[in-house]
Amino acid sequence: MNENTIRQLNDAAYNNNGFAITLLGTLLVNSNLSSNINKGMNIIWGAADGKNVLWAKSLKRYLRSNQYELPIHYHAILDSDAREQLENYVAEGDYWAMTILGDLLYQGRVVPQDRDTAEILLGRAAYMGCLYASELVNEYGLSTARAIASEILAKFEKKNNPKYWMLK
Repeated sequence: MNENTIRQLNDAAYNNNGFAITLLGTLLVNSNLSSNINKGMNIIWGAADGKNVLWAKSLKRYLRSNQYELPIHYHAILDSDAREQLENYVAEGDYWAMTILGDLLYQGRVVPQDRDTAEILLGRAAYMGCLYASELVNEYGLSTARAIASEILAKFEKKNNPKYWMLK
């Protein structure tokens, strides 16, 4: 993760975005540096208890076990309530929620794998300016343009627009 991405994530966490706070905590724990692990756990606890981020609560339960695997967000169970909360924030346009859910869907470890939806979510988040999503799009070899085109296609299809056939 480059410096600009870290700065953007820190700014979002500072501005109280619960998903950015949780993501920052996971990255600190995943660094596996003893000085960062406790700091990351405290950040996740704060998001779970203070911001009521259900994904953070899942991570908190997972971290309480004596042995956990890194990266933690690919192993902690994402229950249906936590996924629903993420999806609600995605629907509201929170690009941190889009990035988190997109990454989880792409990996398919704590939710059923759905790379098409992952590409749309990560591409939309990148298009909206999320630097971490842009890094994941590049890392996974996805297309931001396809995500935007899919959104346009969905609008045309939903409205039964006669030009839809041309955009397929």
